[in-house]
Amino acid sequence: METNDMKIFIEVAHSSSVSKTATKLGYVQSNISKRIEKIETELNCKLFLRTNKGMKLLPEGELFLTYCNEILAIMTRVNASFSMNSKILKIGATQNISHHYLSSALFSETISVYTKPIPDLISFLKQSVIDLLIINREIDDDSLKENFSFNEEICWVQSKESEFKIENHPIVINRDSECPYRKATLAYIKANQMESTRLIQVDTLDVLISMLEKENVSSILPKKILKNNDKLKKVNTTTELSPIKILGYTLVTTNQVINLDQILTIE
Repeated sequence: METNDMKIFIEVAHSSSVSKTATKLGYVQSNISKRIEKIETELNCKLFLRTNKGMKLLPEGELFLTYCNEILAIMTRVNASFSMNSKILKIGATQNISHHYLSSALFSETISVYTKPIPDLISFLKQSVIDLLIINREIDDDSLKENFSFNEEICWVQSKESEFKIENHPIVINRDSECPYRKATLAYIKANQMESTRLIQVDTLDVLISMLEKENVSSILPKKILKNNDKLKKVNTTTELSPIKILGYTLVTTNQVINLDQILTIE
């Protein structure tokens, strides 16, 4: 059992909510549920009582919570003993980027991740609340500099249970007009004369993925999402989609060297 699983369990136990835990840690709800179910399978017992009001710890869950706190306390002391001079790197990112690229960093003892709307993150960087901003759009600001960038492959996605042409069913997009996946979707629709196709706008990645898993809808998302979601599949199209550029920004005054291998899961 991984310590990451224990941290997720502790957060669910404290909040009594899978959705609140997903929002705080930058995961989708289905991933949190699967991690809890994985722990219960390994321990061969139920840890929570699922109710309409949330997740309630069972006696076995109370006992496991005690052990988790003890184990993580020991691990914290061990890491502190060998990392006395390490500096915590504070990273700001959107929910989408946190989900796809920072899942491991969320549990690092030397990295702290802030998942906020983009205007808040830019303000955080300028105020030095965070050291690094990772975003999927360019920022024109003289006080910030581009530290790194890489391309993200995108594709049309729908449920594995679905068998239909994209233009024959609704397409789900983010409500944010600056979202690059939304822009790619609208450009594709225009280029392929699909203006009559119904568009459904949502506010969060979690809602979008849930709709893809359960409904006959399609969406353009990072290809990377397919590696961690066995309910979704890539839809092959005749029109090639251009990649999205992911950028890392720091203050122009900083000389900090960013090691991407330590913070991002790009592959």
